[in-house]
Amino acid sequence: MNFKEEYRKYNEAVRPKESLVEGMKEEARQQEEEKRFRTFRVMRGVAAAAAVCLCIFVGVPALAANIDSFYDIMYRFSPKLAQQFRLVQTWDEDQGIRMEVAAVYVKDNELQAYITLQDLEGDRIDGTTDLRGYSINTPVAGYGGGGYKPVDYDEETGKATFFITVGQLGQNIKGEKITLSLNKILGKKQEYRNLDIPIPWSEIQENPETMELAISGSSGHTRGYLEDVPVMWRKYDEEGNLLDGVPLYYANMLGPREPDDRLSVEGIDFTGMGYIDGILHIQTAVYDNLHNDNHCELFLKDEEGNLRFYDCKMSGSGEPDANGKKITYQECLFAVTPEELEHYTLCGDFTVSGLYMTGDWSVTFPLEQEE
Repeated sequence: MNFKEEYRKYNEAVRPKESLVEGMKEEARQQEEEKRFRTFRVMRGVAAAAAVCLCIFVGVPALAANIDSFYDIMYRFSPKLAQQFRLVQTWDEDQGIRMEVAAVYVKDNELQAYITLQDLEGDRIDGTTDLRGYSINTPVAGYGGGGYKPVDYDEETGKATFFITVGQLGQNIKGEKITLSLNKILGKKQEYRNLDIPIPWSEIQENPETMELAISGSSGHTRGYLEDVPVMWRKYDEEGNLLDGVPLYYANMLGPREPDDRLSVEGIDFTGMGYIDGILHIQTAVYDNLHNDNHCELFLKDEEGNLRFYDCKMSGSGEPDANGKKITYQECLFAVTPEELEHYTLCGDFTVSGLYMTGDWSVTFPLEQEE
């Protein structure tokens, strides 16, 4: 279910009266027309007044439609706050992609804003687009409580909308400016749900080779599987000399094997499964994970369709190759015996990205503190 369908019923119950909505839209249109008129008058001068007026009146229908559409998005996502947002509509373009700060709301020390991405030349932006290399420069050093989430994608215009929040801006921010910057975009994601992995349990290694890796991520009951693993203090200089460092969890993971081509998901490799200390480890690998965010969730399914999820999942990366890119290994751990496995088949949910784009998008706009 997409965002529109999921929140339509909830937001409809608190949507303001239609007369109020139309009044706000009309006020926004009048303010925008007035601002455009002032801008053109200064830039073109009196001699171009006729041409300016022509541009204004020709652009009003498209502008009105754009404002109507954007207000609809705000009311669906946050109807109680939609009336407080101030239109900004300031943008930056790079490589044919426009990033626009559409509307902002500042209260106390928190900023909320809607930003959009739109491909003006092709179809690189879609409903799976994600922000990477995203940063915020504020009037004060440091901020917290920030984040973003996708809220809408318009197939007709090809515009993706995101809602962001930034906290700890400070109390005296009126008249200050904030800059939103973006240098990486991820998208064109494909999802494979409940995919059968046709690799038989007979290929499980009972005494597999292992490798020791620092754990870069984990979920599930990880502590139960790592509590006997000593905490290592390891940090090296450029010449490989051991220095004082920070504690990292290291764990034994499967020594990787050649990718198995029976897993037909391009971008994620199946690299082995075996028992370590009585726990079944099933390993997948992703090359250059920082540039694609490919990932998967493995699970077991019985004959009746019931699912058994992993007890623990952990990941770690090996040494970078000559290009500075790493292979990230992920292992799903199942506390099951070989006899129990006979009642299950191996399945998974997979997500892979088809677009990784770098660029330089930056928008600066003034802050106005709400009273």
